[in-house]
Formats: sequence, structure tokens, C-alpha cells
Amino acid sequence: MHLPTVTVAACLIALSAAAGLADELGGPYGPDEHTILLMHFDEPGDPADASDRDVYAQNWGAESVDGRFGRALHFNGETDVCVFSEDFTLPPRSTVELWLRIEPGEFLPSRYLLGKPHEWGIALGEPDLLYAGIGLDGEDATIHTRLPQALDDGHWHYLASIYDATSHEYWIYLDGRLVKHQQAGQGDIRRRKYGSLQIGDLEIGPGKEFRGAIDEVRISDLCRARGRETLQLEPPPAPESEPPR
Repeated sequence: MHLPTVTVAACLIALSAAAGLADELGGPYGPDEHTILLMHFDEPGDPADASDRDVYAQNWGAESVDGRFGRALHFNGETDVCVFSEDFTLPPRSTVELWLRIEPGEFLPSRYLLGKPHEWGIALGEPDLLYAGIGLDGEDATIHTRLPQALDDGHWHYLASIYDATSHEYWIYLDGRLVKHQQAGQGDIRRRKYGSLQIGDLEIGPGKEFRGAIDEVRISDLCRARGRETLQLEPPPAPESEPPR
């Protein structure tokens, strides 16, 4: 799986949050029954998973810096990465969220934010160009979109992604608002027995590592803002036609 002009396999939504919008998007998350990974990055050394799964992760070089909430990890774009003990194949309905900050002049093109090799991933091809995708047994679900603003402005931005493999829909958000919605992919989610979830990179080997800071990574097993014009961080009511989650 490779990046531009090709795609990245994954789910994502992008929401960029500068100053005043931060309060609208909420503070640091607390785990709920739908949280399958929650990383605050507040502790020194290896980060701890605050979800009930308590997944083990190793920090390979990323520096602890001031975060959007508490502390965050800064990745150097060369060797830094967080690697997890579980593979994190995405569930049929999923939401992937994170905060990131890229200083002016710091952006490196075509870099992965997070994902699992050969299954799914999220990347920025340019400061205002988002790639996301997830591998399916039929046609892979992929999406790329220009964002309303470039993200290398030194502010914290909120990225999130929603994919529903039952209806094959992607939702992309920026600044808490819907940026793009499209049908994507055919078939069930592809599951690989090798490879682990990574934050700050996706591929083995140099060349695609992210440079910038990441905070508050959360992965959930439901679509937290499915189809809404603005992002809500609490689970929305399920439509009558949709089976209970």
C-alpha cells in the first residue's frame, strides 16, 4: 500500500480545530463501551492505553511535548514511531480520531499519521490534502480530499474518520464540520495476520514517517458522527433502520 497518487488504506475524518473551536470539540476523551483504543500520551516513556483493552505500545523515539491536552508526542519524520502489540483491524463501523500540530516549515509530503500495513491508514499528501483508505475483499475503500485550509500553521487540528463497511460510506470532517461524504469500496474488511498498528508511520522502512505532534488518539467501534453536518463526540442516536450497535 502506497501513498499519492495511489491511496492509503484506512478510515478517516478530518477536523481542524484552532483556538475557539477546541471547546466545541470537547476535552480529553474518557473511555466508553465503544472505545477500543485511547492514547493520551501524558505519561513518560511508553504510552498507556486508557481503554478497557489496555493494549501495550512502545514509543520508538518520539519526544514528549506540550499537547492539546496535557502532553503529546512529537515525531521527527525520520525514525520515530509508536508500535502496538495488537494489529487493530478495524471493525465494520469505525471512527478514528486524533489531534495533530505541524509547525510552519515542518511539513513533509506524503506522510502517514497512523494505520496498519496492508489494511488501513491515514496520511497527508500535502498540508491541505488528505488520503485515507481501508482494504476490503472486493474493491478497496479509499478517499482523498482537499481540505479547506492547510494544517501546517502551528495550531492544533482535530482529525477524525468514519467508515461504515455495511453501507460502504466514508465521512470526512474539518473544524468539526462535514467536508466530504462518499460511497467507497465493496466487500468485507480485509484482515491480515501480520503487521501492527503504528502511529507516526505505517510502512516498514524509511520515507513515510510523519513530522509533527500527535495527541489524543481514539479508535471506536461505531460511527460517532455518522452523516451529521457537525461533529458530535458522543454517539449519535441510531437511525430506526439501523440495527443496534
